[in-house]
Amino acid sequence: MTSYATARPIDFGEDVEAATDRRHLELRAALVDSTALAQLPAAEPIIDQVLYANSVNWLHGKPGHGKTMVALDWACHVATGRPWCDYETHSWRVLYILAEGAHGMHDRRVAWEIANGVDVPVGRLLFLPIAVQLMKDLDVDALVQLAGELDVGMIVVDTQARVTVNADENSAKDMGVFIDHLERLRAVTQACVLIVHHESRSGDSLRGSTALEGAATTVVRATKDGTLIRLDNTKQKDGPTFDPILGRLASIALPSGRMGAAWSHSTVGLAAMSTESENKILTTLRDLYGTTGASNSELREACEIPRSTFQRSLTALVRRGEVVNVGTQTRTRYVLPGMEALT
Repeated sequence: MTSYATARPIDFGEDVEAATDRRHLELRAALVDSTALAQLPAAEPIIDQVLYANSVNWLHGKPGHGKTMVALDWACHVATGRPWCDYETHSWRVLYILAEGAHGMHDRRVAWEIANGVDVPVGRLLFLPIAVQLMKDLDVDALVQLAGELDVGMIVVDTQARVTVNADENSAKDMGVFIDHLERLRAVTQACVLIVHHESRSGDSLRGSTALEGAATTVVRATKDGTLIRLDNTKQKDGPTFDPILGRLASIALPSGRMGAAWSHSTVGLAAMSTESENKILTTLRDLYGTTGASNSELREACEIPRSTFQRSLTALVRRGEVVNVGTQTRTRYVLPGMEALT
């Protein structure tokens, strides 16, 4: 993407006063008044209402919850310019940093092409199977130079942990350095920089320092339930958040004879599908509490489902009328429809 000049580092061999004067002139040249500020261009989308150019963003989720599937899906849509979930996509070359290794990525890309009925043009999606260390100036300098040469519009870093080896992700100081390096990559390339990151096993937000979320333009969370992957947009700095998006992992037969998978975000039939967690709640309520009903806590403990997944699934079942609360909001008692008189 079109780059712009950044400040030249101070040469400590030059006169300090001269360096200060030079920096003063750079800052003065960057000043804008309210009229000029209003004339600055709006954020340029990469995927309308989802991801923006010239930004730093995070996609996070627990291990095994489909983060890479979603990141690759975004990358392939940007590389081909195909609409994503009915959102218009603007075609750009994509650089995908495979910091966790290239194993399996070829099959995932082929599965995506088969599922979407289109080949990714040669040279539009480039993979770098090296864990570039983004805490080190040398690696950052080299990556900035490479990304500038390639004129990429999107850079995917998968995953944060593999490119910040020996850094303390809970340290605001360490993560501040990491963010500064990401900002440099963004400033020079004006690309959409997407970081794939884990979350703690007990939490539902980005793992590590809150400085990460503070620096983000967009934050999206992926949660997996059976074959379904749900995306929740928890932060959108430059516009309204998009509504939750539900997709499913589809098995794809590959030309090699192996089986692959692709994330399908077609909404056809999804509204009528029950997730595995919803089925577990219904089965538990029928088999263990058929005539007595169960409170929220009793049902959750019997199902052995993570709290956030359980609550989301139970709410969906109540909304659809497949489970009925015959108690109150504070003293719940859930039963199956038709069993109200027995409790």
